[in-house]
Amino acid sequence: MENTKSLKLDVEQCIGCGTCTEVCPFNVYKIVNDKAKIININACIECGACAASCPVDAITVKGKKTDINDSEIHKRMLGSEWENWDGKAATVKLDEPKRLFIFYYFVFILFNTAALYGILYLMKPRLDSWHKYVTLGFFAAFTLYLAFLWFWFIIIFLTSYTGIKLRFMHKKAGYLVHNVIMKIYKISSIFRTDKDKVSNSFVKVGNEFIKSTHKKPKQERLLILLPRCLTGEIFKSVKKMCNERNIELAIVEGGTLARKKIIEFKPTSIIGVACERDVVEGIKDVAPKFSVLGLCNERPQGPCRNTTINMDLLKEHIDYFLGVDGKSQR
Repeated sequence: MENTKSLKLDVEQCIGCGTCTEVCPFNVYKIVNDKAKIININACIECGACAASCPVDAITVKGKKTDINDSEIHKRMLGSEWENWDGKAATVKLDEPKRLFIFYYFVFILFNTAALYGILYLMKPRLDSWHKYVTLGFFAAFTLYLAFLWFWFIIIFLTSYTGIKLRFMHKKAGYLVHNVIMKIYKISSIFRTDKDKVSNSFVKVGNEFIKSTHKKPKQERLLILLPRCLTGEIFKSVKKMCNERNIELAIVEGGTLARKKIIEFKPTSIIGVACERDVVEGIKDVAPKFSVLGLCNERPQGPCRNTTINMDLLKEHIDYFLGVDGKSQR
């Protein structure tokens, strides 16, 4: 155990994730032999950022571990499944089918069709009084818009269920996350479908879209972003897999650190691990500049605490970008 002032680092507990080196603004830490090491204690201002970010609570500041408590968790934007949560362990493992998101996109198209043509029907007498081509112009514009929506419906359906390769749609995922998902949330809320369930389905649809449209570069630079709430055992397993395949790995707390890491590493592809809402927000941040596969975590002890992931699915995502047993470039 290293002790200096009130900052304490449990070297035995440390898993060498490097999160403390990322969040510390004064370079107090350095990774040495796969372990964090305090190298500049005099620069420490005891802000607690390192302790709050450590996924295995290996760091304490001012005599206590800075961790997320139950009251702080309740303040977060949690799904409706947590509305009556008492802070105790509660297993949540969402596994919604792709058809959920596709169904609501279909409903969205039907709503637009009824609304647009209904408005045109009501406006037709007035528009005809101006000129018959005005009505025709509105009809053509509405029809083109609806054709665009149907085009995307067909694309989503084909990529979700057939595995067809549509390379001409490479880096077009931005449309889904910036224009479609928010509208689908509004439509699904009418049917009282939980936002996290829709997001979980959307991540699956989005992953299939990426796999069908991604143009693989000559040298793939893969970056995996993990949340700090994963268990130490899961992180060790992921880190081992990344070391074997030369993959850049980072634990990030929030979008700011994720964006910083992306700018520094300049990946060609990303695998993002988080809860449903954070995965969707992360994809919105980087699409369409990068090909991103999302992986939603599982919460056996409630949100933001000792979460896990499907390691087989993570390997499947890695194999897609790098090929079976392939390695990333750094």
